[in-house]
Amino acid sequence: MQYPALYKYLTKDHAVSLLETGTVRIGTLHEYRNIELHGTEVGDHGEGTKQTICIDSAHSPEDIANHPVLSSFIRAEPGATINISNVQFRLQEISSDYYVYSMSEAYDPDIAKNLDCDACIIIKQPLLFLSSIDKCLRGIAKLKNEFLLERCQYASRTQLFSGQHRIFPNIAHQSHPALIKENKYYYQREIRAIWEPIDTGIQPMILTCPDIAEYCEPFNE
Repeated sequence: MQYPALYKYLTKDHAVSLLETGTVRIGTLHEYRNIELHGTEVGDHGEGTKQTICIDSAHSPEDIANHPVLSSFIRAEPGATINISNVQFRLQEISSDYYVYSMSEAYDPDIAKNLDCDACIIIKQPLLFLSSIDKCLRGIAKLKNEFLLERCQYASRTQLFSGQHRIFPNIAHQSHPALIKENKYYYQREIRAIWEPIDTGIQPMILTCPDIAEYCEPFNE
């Protein structure tokens, strides 16, 4: 996805390090579950998860096979007798861990204040900026595929699905769990760069990517 510019909220010291030496911190998806460390503006116990509650019916193996939720729980051979009526299922989806670099689609002084940041960097060329980080990260970590740059979707992590009554999860809830945030964070307008690691047990890391400084500058209101 293309973005003309993105914004990164930082402390002044970290902003200077980024602009002068290309130093950035790459976080992980699962670390943001630690509210005690990150606070409630950054931390979220449910980070990387979503739940679909399904109340529905099925009366044939085909009903099961074609159902987006029931097929996750039940397997039925052709010709089997099926009689499921208004049964509740809960589908819990938990994302594996990813490397994450978070930015914002717009500048808002309230975001900086709530994040306890006293500086903001404008990333004038996001794809070149992130491609430079990508190159540095691949020199240290084993990664799958290319990085993903996507807008966070704001919705309740728990949604109802009932095909019988035509109640479906909203579009935001249908996104990957790693891109869902609760509605209360909507004002942050977060954009995430995400890298999928090959190894498990990943940790946040500090990278020095000198090239990135040419793609950003201090943002002054």
